[in-house]
Amino acid sequence: MTITTGQLWAIIIAIFGLILTILNIIDKVSSLKKNANAPIIELQKSVAELNVTVKEMKKSLDSSHDKHREQKELNVVFIHCMLAFIDFEVAYCAQTNYKDNAGDLENARRTLQEYLTNR
Repeated sequence: MTITTGQLWAIIIAIFGLILTILNIIDKVSSLKKNANAPIIELQKSVAELNVTVKEMKKSLDSSHDKHREQKELNVVFIHCMLAFIDFEVAYCAQTNYKDNAGDLENARRTLQEYLTNR
């Protein structure tokens, strides 16, 4: 069986057509795969951004908590100082016969002590 030149060209063109068809199918499959993965990739980026935001918010809350704790400690120190000043004033009023002012100071002292004990 002899193959003519026309048949040879037909076989060559058919092989090239088959190769091009296979390459086209591979390209379409990879394109489809890329398009199918696009939402997942976008979702992963969004989750990563949210994780960063959550970490920043947690850091900010921790910082605020520390500042709040420091303010509470400062308030306790301030109240103890106020108690010391009130004690001094009560003692001073007792020595200088200003007993009218001592009653108000005693009430203030009692209020501060109740606050500290009920904390």
